Amino acid sequence: MNKKIVVVLATSAMIVSTLGASVACANKSMDVTNLIPAVTVQVPEIKPVSMINEGPIEVTPVLFQNPAVNFAGNYFNNRTTLFVEADGTDNAKLTIVLAEDAKSRTVLNIDAKFNGDTNSIEYTNGTKKTIALDKDRNAVSEKEIYNNGTGKFVFGEKEAVWNDTTEKISDMVFKFGTPADMTTDIQNGTQKTTKKTAKKTAKKAKKSKKSKKNNKKNTSEAKFTYGKSTYTAKNVTIKVTISKDNSVQVLVVRDLPDQDGVYGITNEWAFSGRIDPKTGILSYDNCQKMYMVRTVHVRQARCDYICGKGELRFDGNRVFWNDYKEHHADGLYFSKV
Repeated sequence: MNKKIVVVLATSAMIVSTLGASVACANKSMDVTNLIPAVTVQVPEIKPVSMINEGPIEVTPVLFQNPAVNFAGNYFNNRTTLFVEADGTDNAKLTIVLAEDAKSRTVLNIDAKFNGDTNSIEYTNGTKKTIALDKDRNAVSEKEIYNNGTGKFVFGEKEAVWNDTTEKISDMVFKFGTPADMTTDIQNGTQKTTKKTAKKTAKKAKKSKKSKKNNKKNTSEAKFTYGKSTYTAKNVTIKVTISKDNSVQVLVVRDLPDQDGVYGITNEWAFSGRIDPKTGILSYDNCQKMYMVRTVHVRQARCDYICGKGELRFDGNRVFWNDYKEHHADGLYFSKV
């Protein structure tokens, strides 16, 4: 024990001697104790257990998701279609098909920041192009018309409102989905009406008689009926709306199983055309395919392509779908429900 005390005292003496030598070299007299800096220790306040446990702990989630994904997907206004796709952390890519025929397609492309506070997109880089198509509707060339279009999109729950100063568009409303999803105002009014006058009843009876006559005529040629019909096979559903002028709107939906039960994954094909009443065949070359992922709070979507080809063949209570691009329904027939 005495040896340890001697060693400590010797070491202390050496330190004091060294410091003294350093002070002497500086020609200054200094107290050794002044070389030791003051240290302030802050003791955190300790709350009582009763205060810590009062009420639930509120956690504010951190959102990293692009707000545009909540509005991604397919929109339409008559023959004008809109495709919205999220890009990166806060950008959105919009493709508007303004016009289309057998030889060309006119589109407007927009790439701009999505404002999550107002659910809107303001742009100054709208690029309008005319795309030439071959007989198989493949793009062979394109011509840029302008690249400085200005405007704004404002998105709601199931619609988007478009204003464009370059195209002179004012408050054009796009509905989410495809034309096949929509019912006309007349159909909605008919469903809600509970009281009818004798005159309206007579008109309805006359219209119904004419409709039956047309359906009977179609039955003698090809077996299909006007109005809305739904056909299914496995996990694929085909929704069809046939108008009196034989124009057809089609939406094909394929739900993919998710083993974890977290995501809802869906493929959608939307196309239109005119049915041949003699053969019951609808040929199309304007199929728009969407890939969608849905959760409780989020909808994400992307457009895979917009010019797929194929045909539907109606045969009574069955429909055959020939998808020329991806061949999803080869060997399947869809039964009416």
